[in-house]
Amino acid sequence: MPVLLIVASLFLILEVLNVVLLTFDPGSRRGNALGVFRAWESTEADPAIHNLLRYLAAWVAASKLIFVLVVGMILVFGDDRSKVIAVGALALGVLAYFWRLRPLLNTIDASAGLEPAGYSRRLTAGITVIAIALAAGFVSGLSSL
Repeated sequence: MPVLLIVASLFLILEVLNVVLLTFDPGSRRGNALGVFRAWESTEADPAIHNLLRYLAAWVAASKLIFVLVVGMILVFGDDRSKVIAVGALALGVLAYFWRLRPLLNTIDASAGLEPAGYSRRLTAGITVIAIALAAGFVSGLSSL
């Protein structure tokens, strides 16, 4: 169970950092915020579009915060079976990136819409590592049940 708890805790810390950036500095170029999109700065010329994107960033941050808190409570107060199931669900959720987000991000990157160029490949590599780590934590947790 220690591997599962370490992996899940590191993932939650990473997500909390992303929530902070999306909430307080959505235009940042760090932590998977919106500043990597070249279109982000151009939206400042149109307040309606810029405010919509700021709203959507805040909405994503709030949604992430909900699941961070729920999973955090499961890790602190849940039984071992609940912890394993929660980490398995996180792994599946992270894999959802490959369904809709990765193809769209690749398209944006191919049309020079991301700075730095190639950001989609780096993000995909990072998300792959996260998915593998969560899957390893899940398997480790299963073996200790």
